[in-house]
Amino acid sequence: MAGKARIKSKELEDLVDVFEGAYMFVQPRPETVSIENDCIHVSYDGLRTVKPLAHSDLFTSLAKLAAHGNPSEAKITRWVGRFGLPVAGVQPEPDGVVPAGKLPRYKPMSMKVDDFRREARRAHNLLSLYIVIRGRDATEIRRLIRRVRRTPKEASPLDQEFVERFRANQHSLLVDEPDDKRCSRYREEFPINRSESGISGTKARLKDFVTMITVLAAESALGEIITGLVSSVRLRAGVQRWEGLSPSWQCSDLLTAVHLQFFLLATRSKPIRFCKNPPCRQPFTPDSNKHIYCSDSCRSNARNYPVS
Repeated sequence: MAGKARIKSKELEDLVDVFEGAYMFVQPRPETVSIENDCIHVSYDGLRTVKPLAHSDLFTSLAKLAAHGNPSEAKITRWVGRFGLPVAGVQPEPDGVVPAGKLPRYKPMSMKVDDFRREARRAHNLLSLYIVIRGRDATEIRRLIRRVRRTPKEASPLDQEFVERFRANQHSLLVDEPDDKRCSRYREEFPINRSESGISGTKARLKDFVTMITVLAAESALGEIITGLVSSVRLRAGVQRWEGLSPSWQCSDLLTAVHLQFFLLATRSKPIRFCKNPPCRQPFTPDSNKHIYCSDSCRSNARNYPVS
């Protein structure tokens, strides 16, 4: 999927209460980061901690790294220096028993560079897929699916999984089953217009129905993918400042926290589009239908490029 994956910070800054984010996931702050023999090596600070979900760009900064292909080692080092290693099911562990009154020492961690790049590509693909589906443009969704089917070897694993889940959901929506009331309820959204009769009325209603099924199948497929990514997240009773108890979550590792932030973004369903400035092409939240650039500098810079 094309596009440079980035969203402005204001798009995510209210997804997690900063006070509550400190309890959703905390780990020691990376102290040193180095890359040797295609592996990322990290040592951790025994005094300071990092609260990744308190940073609004946890997910988007990882997705941005793969905007132009595999991220460089320098970019990987900077990201890991901020948050740590996005390894599923693993957190920094204390190196032995911590005596009373002493700071803990943590075991170093490592991760293959290729594995990190795979996670960055997946984050970028997730964001790009979300943008297509959030637009609810059935034509764009079908174009994406045709591309994956036409060149399956060039498609990412995420694209292939999405197409498979899309086809399964499309089938379930089109086939009435005795215990499945979805189709009849969806059809109620497109009642027969008594003012339209004959072939033209039938074609118009059929087109609306096909569009609806395409969008619903795509949203359901993406929802299933996201559900799988956050399957290890635990529900907890959290506290928001001056708001009392509220639903919250707890993550087992950094990679899960990354996916949780994407879950929160996707379920907020805010509209996003790509900046029209050719060198930028970053996703952003528009203020209106006429808002096509992510910033004033991009609007000015776009004048240097001919309209295609």
